[in-house]
Amino acid sequence: MEMIKSMHAILAVGTMMFAGAAFAGPPVAITFKNLTLTGGADASYVVTNANEVSTNTNASPKPRVQVPATQSDFYSVQNPINPSANAATVR
Repeated sequence: MEMIKSMHAILAVGTMMFAGAAFAGPPVAITFKNLTLTGGADASYVVTNANEVSTNTNASPKPRVQVPATQSDFYSVQNPINPSANAATVR
């Protein structure tokens, strides 16, 4: 009886782990380009509200804090919870 309970527990945990991976939403690809002319100011990435915190948390790789003039940064954001929706907040 103990063995059956243990097997059920292991099966339940394994099922939840695979189900969590299947519920990831579609990725949003973000390309940030600092179009300032050469010798211009760096662009700064500053998180200011809860939506931006969520975007930063779900981003891969993490957005660079500073993007020099004429350079760009690329990252994607994927919602790990909702399978059919995703959102990214950027400024």
